[in-house]
Amino acid sequence: MPALLLLLTVSTGCVSTGLNPVSGNTRAYGYSWAEEVKLGKKADKQIQNQYGVYEDEELQQYVDEVAQEVLAESHIRRPETPQKFRETEFHFRVLDSPVINAFALPGGYVYVTRGLLAHLNNEAQLAVVLGHEIGHVEARHASQQAGRQKLTQGLLIG
Repeated sequence: MPALLLLLTVSTGCVSTGLNPVSGNTRAYGYSWAEEVKLGKKADKQIQNQYGVYEDEELQQYVDEVAQEVLAESHIRRPETPQKFRETEFHFRVLDSPVINAFALPGGYVYVTRGLLAHLNNEAQLAVVLGHEIGHVEARHASQQAGRQKLTQGLLIG
């Protein structure tokens, strides 16, 4: 029955299948990659309005440089990764919040708070945090979750 439900859900357009750029496997997603990028861009404006971007250009540049180095070594930048993923522009922002947090939005938007940065002891720790968040984007976790929710709704409604 679950395979039939997945087939029905995919065929009606509720969920799509696509490539996971990390594993190379086909998975069920709630959104296409293009939709993920669009959703991330829209939500980025909301996040910036809610938290504010920390107004320290030197710190922002430093975080971006570390992030770009980590990104350059990630799965999504490997030559064998499909072009639509490989060429996605990532955006790294320092948010003006004392809360210790980092998170990512679909489509290449990654955030760290000034509160988190104050607790890090070295660049390696920052690189680990950024790599973790890049991994969420690469593995398309938000879209996978949306796909699971759509499948669950299909079970409840169907």
